[in-house]
Amino acid sequence: MRKRILIPMAGYYQAVPKGRTVAVVGSAGIPEIAINGGSAARTLGLKRGDPVVVEPAGS
Repeated sequence: MRKRILIPMAGYYQAVPKGRTVAVVGSAGIPEIAINGGSAARTLGLKRGDPVVVEPAGS
């Protein structure tokens, strides 16, 4: 089942309110999906290796 989730891109995890989803570029230069103060894996039902499609806003 495919879900479409809009996630804001930010420079750091705390750029969004606690409990909100955010995308950041990690220290290794790889995009990361996170929850400020939580677990994106648990909240979004994702696990390492799951495919994620990234599209620019408005597409």
